[in-house]
Amino acid sequence: MKKRVLLLSLLAVNLLANDKPPHLSGILQYMNTLVETPSQKYTQIKKSDSHFKVGVDTYISSSYNIANIPLSYVYNDMVGVSVYIPYIEAKNSNFDSNGIGDTTYEISFNAGTFDSDIPQENNIFGIRYTDATGERTDGLGVGSSSFGIFWDTNAIIGEWTLYGSLLWTYYLDDINDGKYTYTPGGEDIFWIGASHECLLTDKINTTAKLNWQYKMEDETINGYNVNGTSYNMIDLTIEWESEKIVEELPIRAGIKIPIWDSNVVDNEFMFFVGVSKLF
Repeated sequence: MKKRVLLLSLLAVNLLANDKPPHLSGILQYMNTLVETPSQKYTQIKKSDSHFKVGVDTYISSSYNIANIPLSYVYNDMVGVSVYIPYIEAKNSNFDSNGIGDTTYEISFNAGTFDSDIPQENNIFGIRYTDATGERTDGLGVGSSSFGIFWDTNAIIGEWTLYGSLLWTYYLDDINDGKYTYTPGGEDIFWIGASHECLLTDKINTTAKLNWQYKMEDETINGYNVNGTSYNMIDLTIEWESEKIVEELPIRAGIKIPIWDSNVVDNEFMFFVGVSKLF
């Protein structure tokens, strides 16, 4: 049986027909890793001379609406603790429900720069645990808790920002859908991309981002191994940011546009808007 998954790329939701374990996990991984990368979070908190950040990010597509609440605390620009709480409205052909999704807890460490010739470089290492608090039968959760290890890096070279992320996830529980029993196993995800600021105004910055994702996953279905399934995706986002429209309340909005997918699927455009507050 061919594995199908639902993935959210940096700029789009890719909805596949089946409802397999990486389903919502792909969405949450992207939201918690790429929409605002760990490096961006550390940099923003450091510039503001703050330690605590709270926000709300809303994602809208034809299949899912998600309000993600990230809570982050960074100590001494070196160690960070984050919690991500998603509220999900599932409105695709499989589900029509809403509620709290899977909650993610994260501890990260800022290793700084690896290359003295690139002073504006960040390298963030961390561990991540996702608790299966969302109800899978309602389409609000994956159905399995998971443990992950990640490395996030970015560097500003001239007018370009280059970034990359590597995430390994291991699912801890079997998932029984009645007809099939899934043992998700491990999952490797690699992201790489570049962004460039353009159309700058006194109040709004416009950024264009190009992102490539490679994902490989292993699982067992009813005792049969299904290993080495891989996916490639390329996406584009146009993002608008401002810290001056509302004083001390950064606002971000954008549209995520799928360009190419190695699987023949119906990709979706996605719109997002978010606000955050530093303390």
